[in-house]
Amino acid sequence: MPYKIYIVEDDSAIRNVLEMILTDAGYEVLAFENFKGLKTQIELVLPDLILMDMTLQEGNGITFCEELKAAALTAKTPILMMSAHFILNPEEEIPCADGFISKPFDIDDLLSIVGKYVS
Repeated sequence: MPYKIYIVEDDSAIRNVLEMILTDAGYEVLAFENFKGLKTQIELVLPDLILMDMTLQEGNGITFCEELKAAALTAKTPILMMSAHFILNPEEEIPCADGFISKPFDIDDLLSIVGKYVS
């Protein structure tokens, strides 16, 4: 059974590329343009990994990450944050996240980082 990855990215081009790359790599992927869509789906099926943009039109991805980590249902679900902004020290600047992916991303790096959290 393939690992389930949920993506939250409000830029449709990036969302579609991520979905295509991860699906081609054998993951089961659902992509959402907002946090509300993610929350609705999580109540139905918990993913193995969440990939979330830091800057969403509806709010700050870090705040959403903190909310997910504070909830009993999703506290142990790995969350990888993504951003085009330079983050010098992701562990300190985004303590709720399990990892960080810089945009633009290298496909091999993306798959390597994702693989660390779902294997």
